[in-house]
Amino acid sequence: MSHVKNIIHTVGPICHGKVASANDREKLMSCYHSCLDLAVKNNLKTIVSFAVF
Repeated sequence: MSHVKNIIHTVGPICHGKVASANDREKLMSCYHSCLDLAVKNNLKTIVSFAVF
């Protein structure tokens, strides 16, 4: 990973049960939004996003 200049790490919500609650979905959406906000604030031109579990 010598070509990687930045890493933004997030931790997703802990969901209980097979179906995520509305609160769990909100928390997960917040994880993605926070990462994207940081990418914009740091003027990152290219990002790769993996699934947050």
